[in-house]
Amino acid sequence: MSGILLSFPGLTLVHNLVPEDVWTRRCDQINAFEKGLVEHDTHLLKFYLHISKEEQLERFKDRLEDPCKQWRISEADYQGAALLGRLRFNL
Repeated sequence: MSGILLSFPGLTLVHNLVPEDVWTRRCDQINAFEKGLVEHDTHLLKFYLHISKEEQLERFKDRLEDPCKQWRISEADYQGAALLGRLRFNL
């Protein structure tokens, strides 16, 4: 999905790629790994970039209209955008 960047657990959740127990275990493993980093004085920074649906569709349109960017867009981008409402964030 070139237009939408999600973490692997988020991607599997949105697209129902693996059972819930699998992605839950993966999230637990990621959290444990990050906790270990922090416990060993590693500064861990996470960023969340929010792009509105309108902005995302405008960017898709720009890619379709620019021959140099057309390779960056596919049907999967639109399908992924339609599924994003299924992803819930625990902030």
